[in-house]
Amino acid sequence: MILVRGTSNGALLNSARWTLVVGAVAWSVLHIRLAGRLAASGANAPSTLAYVAAAAIALGAFLTAAKGLRTAFCLAAPAAALAGSAAIGIETLLPQSSLVHFYRAIAIEYVVILLVAMLIATGVPYWVEQRERSIG
Repeated sequence: MILVRGTSNGALLNSARWTLVVGAVAWSVLHIRLAGRLAASGANAPSTLAYVAAAAIALGAFLTAAKGLRTAFCLAAPAAALAGSAAIGIETLLPQSSLVHFYRAIAIEYVVILLVAMLIATGVPYWVEQRERSIG
């Protein structure tokens, strides 16, 4: 009985949703920690960006919890595109900054994490739909 309920379509969709929510909350907490460390070292602009990112990620977690997996995809797709553009063109945005490599690494991290989130947000519902079709 537990196996059947645990692998039901609703349980799989809820598991995917809450995996993304918990992951986003953890990512937000890590950004707050990073922001504090940056502020302590005197890097005020990067610290502020990390706090803003933490707030945006927490808002995304809340909206995903409230609205579902489609919302996670809709939020992650433009953020991944923006982060990818930033990773590619960081030298043109900050030509003389000593933090260019740091910002590029953060942007690449965003792209990877957001692509995984988008894969979960679209892959699990697709898999559940295919599973429903094959069952009946």
